[in-house]
Parts: sequence; structure tokens; C-alpha cells
Amino acid sequence: MAELIAKATLKERKIKGVSVSSRGISVTENRINPSAERALEYKGVEIGKFRPKKITKTIAKSCDAFITMTDAMKNILTEKGFDNVYSAR
Repeated sequence: MAELIAKATLKERKIKGVSVSSRGISVTENRINPSAERALEYKGVEIGKFRPKKITKTIAKSCDAFITMTDAMKNILTEKGFDNVYSAR
């Protein structure tokens, strides 16, 4: 959800040169949560072929920073050894 909103915002503001990717701590299904899907549709954000993906150490190596939605998520990533983790809260 965060990835789709960020990409839509960058496009709307005509900001180029920024790469955005979103990964979940615990992805259980290969589809967006129905509540998140409704929220995105309400905001007018196109979902397209987006599917949630789980964060991995391999992906982490290519990231400059991790921005979590909560302090609890930040703590989980920090405990797993991820660096450059910040909370948006």
C-alpha cells in the first residue's frame, strides 16, 4: 500500500529519479489485504498488477533506508539485523 501511494504521489508531483519499493515483514498471501485495497481505491490509487512482497536480506542490501509505519515494525527489523531503519511515526 505504501509503495503504491508513494509512486502515485511522485507521479502526481512530477518528481523523477526516486525509486520506491515496499516490502512486508510477514506477507501471508500473494494479494493485497482487502481493507488496504478498498483504501487505495477510495484514494484513487491504481493497484494494477501489484502484489505484496516479503522483505529479505538480499533485498535489504540494495536499499538506502527502511521507513516503517510503526515503532514496533522498526524494532522487528532492527532485531533481525537490518540497518538504516526509521519509523514514519
